[in-house]
Amino acid sequence: MFDNLLQDQRLMDEFKRQLKLMQPAVFTLAQSDSRFFSDRSHPARLFLDRITQRSLAFSAASDDGWQRFLATVEDSVTWLDSKIVDAEVFGELLDHLQAQWNQHDEVLRSRRELAARALLHAEQRNLLAQKLAGEFADAMQEHTVAAFVGDFLKGSWAQVVAEAQLSCVDGSDDPYGYRAVVDELIWSVQKGTTARGRNQRLAQIIPSLLARLRDGLQRIDYPPELTTHFFDSLLGLHQAALDEGRQPGDPTARDLEALSLALPNADRQPVITEGIPTLNDAIEVAELFPEQTAGAAPELTGNEPWLAGGEAQDSGYLDEESYLPDEVPQIPDELAEALPEPVGAAEIRTGTWVELMVNGNWLRVQLTWASPHATLFMFTSLAGTAHSMSRRTLERLRGQGLMKVVADRNVVDDAFDRVAQAALRNSFDGKS
Repeated sequence: MFDNLLQDQRLMDEFKRQLKLMQPAVFTLAQSDSRFFSDRSHPARLFLDRITQRSLAFSAASDDGWQRFLATVEDSVTWLDSKIVDAEVFGELLDHLQAQWNQHDEVLRSRRELAARALLHAEQRNLLAQKLAGEFADAMQEHTVAAFVGDFLKGSWAQVVAEAQLSCVDGSDDPYGYRAVVDELIWSVQKGTTARGRNQRLAQIIPSLLARLRDGLQRIDYPPELTTHFFDSLLGLHQAALDEGRQPGDPTARDLEALSLALPNADRQPVITEGIPTLNDAIEVAELFPEQTAGAAPELTGNEPWLAGGEAQDSGYLDEESYLPDEVPQIPDELAEALPEPVGAAEIRTGTWVELMVNGNWLRVQLTWASPHATLFMFTSLAGTAHSMSRRTLERLRGQGLMKVVADRNVVDDAFDRVAQAALRNSFDGKS
């Protein structure tokens, strides 16, 4: 068993030297206590398992926390040398060791819990937003609506309504009136609406509509520059609508422009609508010249979960496009040979240690949390840094060799299994 551990390329050399110093104590115990081989819960087995698994957090002597961890292992060797070894001694040693680690781990645990709560909430909101996006798409089926408005409702606004419903403690379906915004927005921008009194109604609902849109987007920490971009594009359509059916005494486009001055970012560039006589023409211009509305309503639904700025920061969320490097540094050959073949996200279990490419460097991190629907995953280093990602990003990183599994099961169990396999082969060879 120790031969297998000492040959394992995933373990640091200095750690293996400490293991070798422990070997006589474990050998003495195993001679008098056969339960060591048959019972995984034996204190000596647990001790070896805990220190070996924790050692997987480190791949270089320069890693944060390595010297602190190594000191606890060296203290363990000294402890064993001073005792008459039995199961009880290993149990006491494990308790002492775990108490030392807990002082450091408790701070990290609170960070992980904070990040996990943020990710869990994000998954719940995204799943609800997908359902709402389908409902909003159904609501637009009988109407012709500018594409950027439809994308906004199915993306950003579905997230807003979902967030409002999740945060409402009394079970209200529309606590802030965000769901009602959908019908009002569709009516205000659809093609072919020429009902009498339309201008008066537009003048009545636009201030409230804009206020609720702005409030809802702030609730999900939506980027202000994207909010401004969408509002500029929307005001272009509303401006054309007011110009189309304006009667004496009705609000003018200038009145609408005055409303837009209350929006953030005074130096915005509105969609050009001068000289366009009808709302239908304004919508056609927006669709013929998409660069004027590009980015007005980025897609926030679909298979890729969306996280608000605070959620992403709390959980160390890795955006797929900005994360993937142009060039991938190579893992050392001796470590690469010890790494298992790539697997999909579903096959990576909580507790698995991996090598992860971050900012051009390989980091050793552990999968510490996966969301209930397996759409979000969080990896953490022993230093406490979190790196979370979507399922799609995880699988893409695996496929491109930017995430490599180091150990998906206990190293000590692997060592025992290899001993058992060797014994089985020897028994067959003896019979033949």
